[in-house]
Amino acid sequence: MKFAFFICGIFQRLFWEDLPLNLIKPLTDEGASVHIYYMLVNKSQFKVNIGKVQDYTEYTRFHKHVFQKSIEMVGGKLMHSEILDHDIEISMDFNLTMRFIMGMYSPNEKKQRLAVMGYNIIKRFECANTLFNIAVNNMKSDGDGDYDVFGLLREDAGFVRRLQPYEKWYDPIKGPDKIYTRNCAHFHGVSDKVILFGKNAAPKFLPKINAYLYDSRNLTSSGLFGYQKTKNCEQYLLKLAKFLDVEHVALPFSVLPVSDVIYETNQTDGENHKCFKKQYIDDRCLDKGFSSQEKTFIKKSKCLHH
Repeated sequence: MKFAFFICGIFQRLFWEDLPLNLIKPLTDEGASVHIYYMLVNKSQFKVNIGKVQDYTEYTRFHKHVFQKSIEMVGGKLMHSEILDHDIEISMDFNLTMRFIMGMYSPNEKKQRLAVMGYNIIKRFECANTLFNIAVNNMKSDGDGDYDVFGLLREDAGFVRRLQPYEKWYDPIKGPDKIYTRNCAHFHGVSDKVILFGKNAAPKFLPKINAYLYDSRNLTSSGLFGYQKTKNCEQYLLKLAKFLDVEHVALPFSVLPVSDVIYETNQTDGENHKCFKKQYIDDRCLDKGFSSQEKTFIKKSKCLHH
């Protein structure tokens, strides 16, 4: 098996220490090849997931080097690393994009904040498509065979435990045509915390992941992706999967144990501690695949204020 993982987002939010041991090593231990591609934006003012840093240039250089070495130490390979000093450019009309994003949320919510969140989602999708094209070109040039699975990760993805063996969740016969996500806190759609694409599903889905935001049907309630019917990114992804005839498989959280991570300041010692955003781990996430000790750990690891 050969995996390619795409990581998009803000460099300062990257939880690089989680990925080698909890994502890459479980796969390489099974004999799989794991290739990492990332495109991250360097925002020196963004301090959510880091402590006290004086020199951001040195911080970036050091952590980029450490991340690469940690990938290699567990048998993975860094195929593409790009840290941008500017936002990812998108090829969509800004006004149409904003109308779509603003329409996804009710008038009672804080639209300005949500519009920024929505725009970041679109930039992440644009990044994923760019990295997918790079990976496809690499496949053509290196002659080392096709990727079997493509994975899209948020930069702030954290693992509550190791990824479970792919033999437990990947269907070798029908898997190439499916996408896999986690089955909880999905907000009536497809969870975007991590999305795994079979090799046939990826070229159908990833190049089109932003395409239907262009469509004028997005701007009417009667359209396929009409904004009055599509309340969030998760619902958009579910509708897109159905429209593209790509089967979606929701895996137990114990099998695909990925969620959003942040650092939160402990009021007792004043230090930053890693925690999981509580809105993305509800009681349904704690399925029977977890031991009682693991469930206790997860509950204690939830953020207090996020």
